[in-house]
Amino acid sequence: GQQRAAVMTNVSKAFRRLDAYASWMEDAAEELTQPPLTTEEVLPLVRAWALRTSHDSQGRLVWWLDIAQMQLEAIAQMPISEQLRGFVWFAHAIMFDERAQRHGMAIVENLACVGFWAAVTMVPMKLSVKLDRLTIGILPVKMKLILMLDTPRWMSVMMRIFSMFMSKKMQKRMVMCKKEWHAVGERLGADCVPSGFGECGGTLHADPVLDAHF
Repeated sequence: GQQRAAVMTNVSKAFRRLDAYASWMEDAAEELTQPPLTTEEVLPLVRAWALRTSHDSQGRLVWWLDIAQMQLEAIAQMPISEQLRGFVWFAHAIMFDERAQRHGMAIVENLACVGFWAAVTMVPMKLSVKLDRLTIGILPVKMKLILMLDTPRWMSVMMRIFSMFMSKKMQKRMVMCKKEWHAVGERLGADCVPSGFGECGGTLHADPVLDAHF
């Protein structure tokens, strides 16, 4: 009969990540639960940030972020606490996706060649630090790939600096493609690209998170 390849799991590493996740949630508990978080509250953030998801050809859940489609004025008017609550809700919807748990996840960002000042002021520092810590550092879903498209020149400089503090494994997972839109289909499969995302020519309208909750 067919033999399955053995899957090795670093139990100690997994436990440390889960412990860090639990500590993060405990520290943010009051912000996240008072008042109780609902899907109705999350919807304006999802629309303003143009958050979308899909499953790629390898079964991974893909979280799509497109600066060109964001409603920046609406985002600027949202309190930081509301944005944090909304992102945490969305991150948990991803975390409990069966394919994400089994195959991991990827983040694809269309940076729309954004200027440096616009990028650093788009998201308040307090919110940015918390979200980076949650989504990249401690969310108990394996991050397989972070694909950045239409990257501005200053991003290359920043990545060279940040790479000094990253593991070699993480460095390999962070890929800048500039205007190589075809790389998305090649790496993830053309069928998983949402309609209107950058210049990828995607046609997908289904969304495993939005369709399940909204």
